[in-house]
Amino acid sequence: MVVRIRADVDGAPDRHEWPIRIGIAIPFNAPTKSGLPSPDEDSALGYIEAMICSTAGDRAVLVIVITTSGMREFVLHARTHDWLSAFHEELRAAVPSRYVQMMADEHPSWSVYESFWN
Repeated sequence: MVVRIRADVDGAPDRHEWPIRIGIAIPFNAPTKSGLPSPDEDSALGYIEAMICSTAGDRAVLVIVITTSGMREFVLHARTHDWLSAFHEELRAAVPSRYVQMMADEHPSWSVYESFWN
């Protein structure tokens, strides 16, 4: 497992204003024997990450990227959920070669973030 975490949001005074946790999972097309992406796939996933961030814009903040067992998950936090259905469809259309899975739920405690940070 490889985890990247945004340290600059730890203890941020406005975290409570971002209660919606979004998980975007992208299964690898051809994982290595260890379940990690090949260099080419890692590059493609970097493009997908940049697209997720630019498409979300200021509506969400990327807080964790988890790479493990044949997939990469991007964990974001948002203020509202009203835009998420269109966001998911936009991602799926932009990356037709991937199965883009997305879930969102109320998660004001940021426990997923906390579980990796602390």
